Amino acid sequence: ANSRKISFVTCSSLYSVKRLDLMIKLFSDIHNKFPNTELNIYGEGVKNRVGIKNQSYFLNNLVSELNLKNAVKFKGQVSNVHECLIQNDIYLMTSEREGFPNALSEALSVGLSSISFKCHDGLSELIQNGENGYLINEGDHKGYVDTAITLISNFSLRKKMGEKARESIKKYNYNRI
Repeated sequence: ANSRKISFVTCSSLYSVKRLDLMIKLFSDIHNKFPNTELNIYGEGVKNRVGIKNQSYFLNNLVSELNLKNAVKFKGQVSNVHECLIQNDIYLMTSEREGFPNALSEALSVGLSSISFKCHDGLSELIQNGENGYLINEGDHKGYVDTAITLISNFSLRKKMGEKARESIKKYNYNRI
């Protein structure tokens, strides 16, 4: 087996609608089976906005409770999202609703395979399930974890999917958006 660490990543504001608590719990299940995994969370809340401090505190507490202090890293806001994403293997999204998910399109453009809940129809414009990423039915937590485990265990699948992701996003030429 590959002893290299497998890094999951998400870029997200720390709002409850992003369900990062759910992401951390799902990651916990993955990490228990594959201890060589980590989760990097980029992003912050809007400065001084009520609820963000609590959310950040709540998420940090959850990480401690689940004994994931060494595996889950809050990286804060970064300007070079691209470079940060490239250093990871698999993009995760657990939002209960999303507009046009910019961070997901960034992840696709750097060739990361991704796993997201099917929180709205727009996502299926970006992700063709099983081709350039995975869309998991809302509430299917086991499916989400199993999909992550499949990607951890299968480097060539990750690579192939990443290449398809990179191709698929080209039609959203950034100059056009």
